Amino acid sequence: MVAIAILFAKGAFVHYAGVDALSTFVTWWAGIVALWIAAFLTLLTGWDYFRKAQPFLRGPAA
Repeated sequence: MVAIAILFAKGAFVHYAGVDALSTFVTWWAGIVALWIAAFLTLLTGWDYFRKAQPFLRGPAA
């Protein structure tokens, strides 16, 4: 959620504050990096949940 807010803020900085291109470039890259970190953490926790759920997905032992 923070990464998306950073990416949206880039447009607000340009429109309302009239900031230069360097700070918008840095803001854009910060948003992209935060987005990739969030994607990695989502995959990592999803994989952990899946591994721990596998015994229950296999069903009862015969």
